[in-house]
Amino acid sequence: MKRERKVKTIGCKVTLEQFRMITGVATARLQSTAEWAREVLLRNLAAPEPELNAQLLFSELAAQRASMMMLMQHAINGTKITEADLVAILDDCDRARFAMGAARLRDAVNVLSPAAKNGAHSD
Repeated sequence: MKRERKVKTIGCKVTLEQFRMITGVATARLQSTAEWAREVLLRNLAAPEPELNAQLLFSELAAQRASMMMLMQHAINGTKITEADLVAILDDCDRARFAMGAARLRDAVNVLSPAAKNGAHSD
């Protein structure tokens, strides 16, 4: 595979603490700072996705919301919730939580950031 020659440079200023964090992550991944930064920039350019920690948090919140809605439905209908019902509700939420969280986070990004609708990101 022929490697395309890199001819342009993008730079930005960071604080000393940010520099330490960046170099620490790059070193942990056995990459130079430039390699790591290029990878992050290109990955976000190709497929801008919410940060993994945010996805996990929203996934958990979405699962909690779904389980509460199911429990409230039982309460509204006046049906008794058995242990088996509770286990089934939690299992259903666990199976769907990542898809629910990712979808809610994408929706939030689109609502909160008009630039996100055009594929652009603002800092």
